[in-house]
Amino acid sequence: MQGLVLNWMSRPSNARIHKLEEENARLRDQLCSRSPELSGSYSDADQGGIHLAEATNPIESIITLNTFSDQTHPTKAQVVSPSNHLSTGQPDSAAFHGPSSGATPVETVRDRPHIPNSDEFVKNQLLAETTRQRQLEKVNLRAGKFDFRGVDPKVGMDLLSKFWNRQHYMGSIVYRPAFMRDMACKGPYYSDLLLIAMLFAGSMHTVDAAALRSTGKLNSIGRPYRMKFEQALHASGSQVLFKSEITTIQALLVVSDALFSWCNERSLSWHYLGIAISMLIDLGLHIDGPARRCSKKTSAEDTEIERRVFWATFISDKVQSIYQGRPTRLREHDNRVPIAFRDEYEELEDFHTRTYSAQPSQLDCPTYSVSTFEQLCKLSIIMDRTLCALYAERSATRNADQIWHTAQSLNIDLKSWKDGLPECLRVDLNDPTSSNILPHNLSLL
Repeated sequence: MQGLVLNWMSRPSNARIHKLEEENARLRDQLCSRSPELSGSYSDADQGGIHLAEATNPIESIITLNTFSDQTHPTKAQVVSPSNHLSTGQPDSAAFHGPSSGATPVETVRDRPHIPNSDEFVKNQLLAETTRQRQLEKVNLRAGKFDFRGVDPKVGMDLLSKFWNRQHYMGSIVYRPAFMRDMACKGPYYSDLLLIAMLFAGSMHTVDAAALRSTGKLNSIGRPYRMKFEQALHASGSQVLFKSEITTIQALLVVSDALFSWCNERSLSWHYLGIAISMLIDLGLHIDGPARRCSKKTSAEDTEIERRVFWATFISDKVQSIYQGRPTRLREHDNRVPIAFRDEYEELEDFHTRTYSAQPSQLDCPTYSVSTFEQLCKLSIIMDRTLCALYAERSATRNADQIWHTAQSLNIDLKSWKDGLPECLRVDLNDPTSSNILPHNLSLL
């Protein structure tokens, strides 16, 4: 087998064979821990041998094994990296490089490691962690672990509650368990910029804001938070825009949505969304799984957050493109992220009318947040096809028959999507009392 050289001095004893089996297993574990992509290249061996998967480049992995008797030198394994590795001068972990880049390793679908179906285990794991973190929110608040950057903690928690209540209609931009946990310990999924953005968005839905009629006065309610956000983003010496971070993407998406739907500042909203999309692609969040990672092992939580951020961005891009009559910047054909969200805590959580009623209450009705998000993602794909096929600049050059056939095909897609809606999201407008219609469900109509 190419890349494997065996030198036998004498027949080893059974004890030595057993020891070599343990040594080989340990070495394979070390290799896999250093590079997740190697995890699919090695399989457990019944006889203690090392098996190498077929490689596109034979020099990508060369292992030399010297086996001796009990009295000679121990087993050694050495991994030799190819000397012709290309570099762009940027760390592989810092940015994504697509298929056209010389820094991208050759990979095919056949080469990717097969991961057993463990959806149920992952769902249970995420559900348990979310439940735990939701309980710890009040514990951490009482312990004074939340720093709201000069805002009274009670006011800050109230604004965050309003933000969580309202983000259902466009998907889960910010993953609550990770944000609140890392806010208490200053972890990677928290940033001051993101906190300020969420407080700004939450201030849109205060009781005073609902009572105001003047747009100028309405905007004044969130102005302190907006000023803090812009200062953190644009102040002299700020490095926020110099590096792509998930929390920065989330902050830009939150503020972009607020500026578009609340402040009527469509141009600035478009700019912030564009920066978020650029950062998303720079991090490779449009590619799901190990294809874009060579040195980082991701957890189920990491994958959940990245998928939610990507699809929330994809949806925002389509909504703004439609309303502003502009080309989309995230295309269906340029992503490889499944519509699969495994944390289902918010699916059956009772819906609260906190930001929808002068007398808020807990309804005896599930939120169905995850189902709504999934269906909104599927609808946004049809929106992307519609925008590109019927409203692109070159669409005017097509004849009427071509446009008609395209429109018919899109109509079939839309009807198929509607017929595939789960029962809990179906709305009969002729008989509204036949189903529970929640505010965020209306985004599907």
